[in-house]
Amino acid sequence: MPLMSGPALGQEMKKTRPDIHVMLMSGGAPRLPFLVLNYGWAYIDKPFLKVKLTEMVNHVLHSADAHSPAETNSTAARQIVS
Repeated sequence: MPLMSGPALGQEMKKTRPDIHVMLMSGGAPRLPFLVLNYGWAYIDKPFLKVKLTEMVNHVLHSADAHSPAETNSTAARQIVS
């Protein structure tokens, strides 16, 4: 995105909609691991198969509390290394 990075957009969106689900994908943002682990955001590495993207979106949308870092940190950590 030419005017704002994905992580910056996620942070701005959370200011007005704290309940919104945020999922980031690889693209060169150096702060992604920090944001994923500290905010509990979902993360997917490129390249990915359609089925993997579908699984990740379903996981994020159907998790019990996708906004609680305590609940999602372990999942986010696994997503960074996978």
